[in-house]
Amino acid sequence: MGNTDAMTSATGWFYFGSSEFRRDIWESVVSGLRAHGGIGHTEFVNFTTGAAMLLACDGEWRTGGEFRVFHLAPSGAVSDVSTLLWKMSRSFPVDSDKWSTIKSECVDYVVALLGAKPAH
Repeated sequence: MGNTDAMTSATGWFYFGSSEFRRDIWESVVSGLRAHGGIGHTEFVNFTTGAAMLLACDGEWRTGGEFRVFHLAPSGAVSDVSTLLWKMSRSFPVDSDKWSTIKSECVDYVVALLGAKPAH
């Protein structure tokens, strides 16, 4: 089966470089956001509780935008918890490069909050 340590986390949280794992839930959430122009989303899943979070991109580099965070409770309720990013700038200007740094900072912050590990 391989290295089982790669898929263990003390908190149960893992993150993925896309929103594929709970696509059934996130499609309705991201349909209300502006096009992300390929910037993409980052998904966090807790395999212990069934909860999930999505760092979603609302806008693209050609128009500017912001990153938002949504929480999926084990009950199936989804809420916007973007205020979790209050310590940082989650908005990005019209620029082909600046969004990348801001997204990395947002991902790192959510990873630290959750104690998440990469899912690979």
